[in-house]
Amino acid sequence: MSDFSNPAYRKYEYGPCLLEKKRMLNYWLYYAFGNLDNYNAFWDNLPFDQLDNDQIKKVSESLIPPSFKANVPERAKPDPNRKFALPDEMRSILLNPMFAPLMAEDEELASLPPTYIMTTEFDVLRDDGLMFAERLKMIGIEVTQSYVSNEEHGFALMVDVFPAAVKELEEFLVFFEKHMA
Repeated sequence: MSDFSNPAYRKYEYGPCLLEKKRMLNYWLYYAFGNLDNYNAFWDNLPFDQLDNDQIKKVSESLIPPSFKANVPERAKPDPNRKFALPDEMRSILLNPMFAPLMAEDEELASLPPTYIMTTEFDVLRDDGLMFAERLKMIGIEVTQSYVSNEEHGFALMVDVFPAAVKELEEFLVFFEKHMA
């Protein structure tokens, strides 16, 4: 389950990055459900508000370093008159760790190998990566994090366009070689 109002989603709701909130939400809904039904409810983060405390802790903003929460618009207050009943079949998909790795229990995450997580500043998924890295560290998984402050989602695939992509891929290869030996 993603929190569509975490700091990165609020900061880059309308860009300037290629993967802004609208595009990510479209991808996410099609991947999960095959349609855009309930788009407005997800845009307003109504399903997230129906999670229980144990589920919310897995994607808590407290897992995001404070520097990434600075200069971010405030979280919108939910409209008490808007109701959204999350159907059980939707809930089972949204909470499935194969769909949403942040929803995994710590016991499931504990079996993961050393992990490399790259995040970029201009990316609505940045905070999901930061939260996932923090959760893994908290349970003792070795995590190598790379944060690229002046790039956006997918930049590492464009080595001819983004000079920083070559450097990041080289760093990943060093990690990969070290842990695959």
